[in-house]
Amino acid sequence: MNRQLVAETSLTGLRPLGIGGRRVHDSWHEIESYLRSALGERYADLFAEPVAGSAGLSWFAAPEGEVKAYSDLDEAQQTALVAEVEHRFTTIREHIDTLGQSTRDSDRRLAETLERAVVVPERQEGRDFLYSVEGEPVLVNWGTRDDVAEPPQAVLQDFLRGEALRTREKQVQAAAAVQPAVVQREVVEVFPWWWLLWLLFGLLIAAMMYLLLIGCGVSGTGARPGFLDFCPGWLAPRDANAGDLLREQDRGDALRREILELERRLAQLPRCERPPSQQQTLLPPDDDDVAPPDEEIPPDDYEERLRDEDIEEGEMQITLIWDGDPDLDLKIICPDGTTIDYRNKVGGACGGVLDVDANDKEETIRPEPVENVTWPEGRAQPGHYRVIIDNYKGRSAGPEPVPFRLRVKRGDQVQEIEGRVGEPGPGSVVHEFDVQ
Repeated sequence: MNRQLVAETSLTGLRPLGIGGRRVHDSWHEIESYLRSALGERYADLFAEPVAGSAGLSWFAAPEGEVKAYSDLDEAQQTALVAEVEHRFTTIREHIDTLGQSTRDSDRRLAETLERAVVVPERQEGRDFLYSVEGEPVLVNWGTRDDVAEPPQAVLQDFLRGEALRTREKQVQAAAAVQPAVVQREVVEVFPWWWLLWLLFGLLIAAMMYLLLIGCGVSGTGARPGFLDFCPGWLAPRDANAGDLLREQDRGDALRREILELERRLAQLPRCERPPSQQQTLLPPDDDDVAPPDEEIPPDDYEERLRDEDIEEGEMQITLIWDGDPDLDLKIICPDGTTIDYRNKVGGACGGVLDVDANDKEETIRPEPVENVTWPEGRAQPGHYRVIIDNYKGRSAGPEPVPFRLRVKRGDQVQEIEGRVGEPGPGSVVHEFDVQ
């Protein structure tokens, strides 16, 4: 999970690729998870993780060690690095072909995502998108192509058509010089066949207009006779029952207006606040990745796990607990837009600190993990906070959702959220709150 900064780039001169309005960069978690499970870590670590910043993109790589740009390597190292990338691309494209032939929509969508991820710019000087980290290739600016104007269409056809016209003109001029009378007679006697196309077009328009008009009441019969009465029965009642239908429609419209007015008044009424000790926020069931748990989670043991980690209590505290060897990550989006997570454990102006990052390595797995963010007294920044839980690595749970419990303490107020976070992905917002 530990990653180091490889490079910082700008998208100037590049065009990010995407699917359905979403950039391929935003699917890094999905790409990394699939490649890690299907092909191994060496293939998953080929694509650096993009993190958006104020000046562009920062790229992080999993391998730790010396970072060298492609242009800083000698010729032998450059050749070996490019050959390794081409070998891995060949293997990935074989999986793309297999996924593309699947009957599952998710597999075909993943194939399209991988197909765009293996695209790299062609015009960058010195292969600035390729780096070596301890001899292993790492790509940045993947999933982009050069932002150049589209090439003109049918250039070759236009050129050949122009040559044919010039050849035809020379032939006509030569024939006119030899037999001017014959050429004149041929031009005069040519039948103007092109006007038949206009005649056919006019007949088609007339037929379409006729079919449209006879489809609805051109006859002018009914309660309101007249040309082009458009025949909607509810506008031109033709029997006694039509009047009853109009009255029922009026009643329905009046009831709908009354319901809308009652809803407007209800929205203006003050909300009833529950006592802080009874407040509880449940995870919304809208997200596919987060749903109410099917099984019971052991009784409250927040304090016991925090004591085991020697974590002191703060004025505001957000604690995540779960069971087993999965690696869940707790992320906090602060009011100023900064993020507190395993990469940025100190929240800067936000004031919070990530005390512990559990189950991040195989050798430090604990059966009762806990992650916690603490704000000392007076350090919590006012504004809107969002809490995200990410299933970074399911391990023994595989793709199955992992049950969790989340506790949010703000002074004397305590809120608890229970839920399950789905298979590895970009994470889900499970709670939001405001600090005054």
